[in-house]
Amino acid sequence: MTDLARLWDTAWGLLEAALSDRAAPARLPVLATAGLEGGASARVVVLRGADRAARRLEIHADAASLKAAELARDPAATLLVWDPARQMQLRLQVRVGLLAGDPGRWQAVPELARAAYGGTPPPGTPLADPADWHADPVITRHLALICDLQALEILHLEAQPHRRALFRAETGWQGGWIAP
Repeated sequence: MTDLARLWDTAWGLLEAALSDRAAPARLPVLATAGLEGGASARVVVLRGADRAARRLEIHADAASLKAAELARDPAATLLVWDPARQMQLRLQVRVGLLAGDPGRWQAVPELARAAYGGTPPPGTPLADPADWHADPVITRHLALICDLQALEILHLEAQPHRRALFRAETGWQGGWIAP
């Protein structure tokens, strides 16, 4: 792909497809945050929202999770998406706002998935046996992570030579080519 506008559209198309297609590559991005004890922390999350016009993405978390504590301390994060069919990587630098207990968002969470937001003991607590954890879904533990896009880097490996582009908020989203 040699057209920056088309590459931008392709990237957003991947993100938007994840909202309706459970098999879409962007449905399960990796979220990387600054760890509480130094280093980085990364985990797979579910993409719950993608708003191209607002340059905003949304994922959800348990308010008692380590990722919630990490983002409360440092809201800078990166989402990473890999599309094997297109041989395309998206690296999205975001600033994350935390929105707890929103009734509209809670209603949109499927009943079965609500178990992820609440539970005893809280996420990350050591257990003697997996049966020692008990689901207790509660709206106050549901946290929307509102991810405002700061930069979008696209690496396209299918193209020969490989192509890499960077779009940044500070430049009004005017993309530019960078060395792969």
